[in-house]
Amino acid sequence: GGDDDGGDGDAWAPLVAAHKWCVDERRTVTLRARGDERCTHVRTVKRDVKSDTRREVSVGGARVYTHHTERTVVEHEWRVSVAYDVRVFAGADGDGDASSTRVLCARRATACSVWTSGEHNTASPRPEHTPLGDDAGGDVDITWLLQRMRR
Repeated sequence: GGDDDGGDGDAWAPLVAAHKWCVDERRTVTLRARGDERCTHVRTVKRDVKSDTRREVSVGGARVYTHHTERTVVEHEWRVSVAYDVRVFAGADGDGDASSTRVLCARRATACSVWTSGEHNTASPRPEHTPLGDDAGGDVDITWLLQRMRR
């Protein structure tokens, strides 16, 4: 029981617990997936970049000087992080305090840096999809499935 990610190597423990709640205790069992995505601005960097084109000026056939243009490039660093967890719990409301009827099946998190360019940093790089959450219907009643499983 409790909220650990099964780091002891027993990947079947959440399923065994859920089956017990369903078959032995005749309770409804819910699978909940939750996710979180964040994007935060880290820093802005400005640097001068020499152009690839050059312009040579010559007088009377003799080269006098070569001219390169420079432009200022503005880049923004973003920290993008994604995390999710999957839990099973007895009943239809897994927000209660009874950790003995709530088991964490999996939890993962990762992060990376993303660079964008442009004068303003108002447009953060955002994923196209919506993460699982309260509005996305991340709860699934798995009672019927568990009733048909044998130990």
